[in-house]
Amino acid sequence: MMVGELGIAIAAESIEAAPVLVRTERNVFGVLLPVFRVERVARSMDERGYSLLGTTPVIDDVVTAHEDLVRSTVAAAEAEATIRLLVAEIIRTRRRVRALEHRVLPDLRGARDAIELRREELDIEEHARLFLSKKIRARRAEEKTRTEAPGGPAGSPSGGRRGP
Repeated sequence: MMVGELGIAIAAESIEAAPVLVRTERNVFGVLLPVFRVERVARSMDERGYSLLGTTPVIDDVVTAHEDLVRSTVAAAEAEATIRLLVAEIIRTRRRVRALEHRVLPDLRGARDAIELRREELDIEEHARLFLSKKIRARRAEEKTRTEAPGGPAGSPSGGRRGP
């Protein structure tokens, strides 16, 4: 009101270079988050482009407030973009965890149980095979000791007698 609409329009048109927004990224736990930086937003009095003698201090206050507003807006945009990306990553991670808990882990547990059952069956079969093998060896050893006994076997041609 003190300067008028024309004074503000003249001051606004006299600005030579607009602020530049530079966007970079930073990696946080595998998520690329934006980093915004504004260049050429804060200018000294002589870099603002309008005449200091032809304008009032109110214009300077408005320009300073506008520079602060631009910085705050860029910081808010960076925070919002970061939050949106982090929320999306949290949702993705939550889905993966649920898939692991409800699909993959039960399947792996079932496979583990099937493998353990099969191993137990193989152990029982091996034990039975060893027991049977031991029994067969014992029977053969007994038969061998009977056949090698003095007097020979009962069914031999000599009838178990020695000599003529």
